[in-house]
Amino acid sequence: MNPEGGVTLAVLSDVHLEIRRLQLSRQGLAEAAVDEALAQMGRDAAARAAQADLVIIVGDLATGTDGIAWAETSFAPKPVVYVAGNHEFYRYEIDPLLRELHQRASRSSNVRFLENEQASFALRGQALRVLGCTFWTDYTLHGRLRRREMMEAAAQGLLDHRRIRSHSGQHFTPHDALARHQASRTWLEAKLALPFAGVTVIATHHAPLPLAISPQYQQDLLSPAFASDCSELLPYQPAAWVWGHTHYNVDCQVEATRFFSYQWGYPGEGMETAVGLLHLPPH
Repeated sequence: MNPEGGVTLAVLSDVHLEIRRLQLSRQGLAEAAVDEALAQMGRDAAARAAQADLVIIVGDLATGTDGIAWAETSFAPKPVVYVAGNHEFYRYEIDPLLRELHQRASRSSNVRFLENEQASFALRGQALRVLGCTFWTDYTLHGRLRRREMMEAAAQGLLDHRRIRSHSGQHFTPHDALARHQASRTWLEAKLALPFAGVTVIATHHAPLPLAISPQYQQDLLSPAFASDCSELLPYQPAAWVWGHTHYNVDCQVEATRFFSYQWGYPGEGMETAVGLLHLPPH
């Protein structure tokens, strides 16, 4: 129980199970030993999340649908909200995989998968909604006049545009990402505009503010492919916005909204591998 009242969220992202599996296999571990090592990572994360009311996984957990099984096994019976990152789609076509992710989550005991969708909960006597989507990006972090330049940089510099398929086997392009971002942003603002007598949490894989980018990458040409500036949504006063993708952790308050990320990152990056606990006071 939380003596202060309110709700506690366990947040994590960018676990990259597929990369951890590959690394362990290259170390000579048998498949069963690799499976056990990844399962132990889940048990360790669940132990850290024991006092949380809800787990939110904001993408890049694993490619395909593998992350849903890990989330279910690791955290059940605790409820889990899961949004896809860009890496879930590597070697897949986006829309068919989104259908598979929804179907796989619907067969789980505790995982809700969201893409431009809302999950509603009653936690500790108060209503809480999670508005979730991958979100992608608008490529204007360095200004609208440089959008085309930033999209060209992303097309050349990001593996997304070689490893993800959009439709009919075509490569997923920055124009595809922009269109999906605009659709998600329109959906998100429409949801935020609706009256809601409870706590609102936004969960996206791509980041919502420039402060989500590490200082060393603030001027990088690829940073606009990682974050958008969504400060115009702050007047809607969501209680929290959680995200991943940047491999840079943030915990700060901007106006009425708590901005929070807890990302594992790639093996060797030296980031903690547990969960971040985010307490939201009573609404």
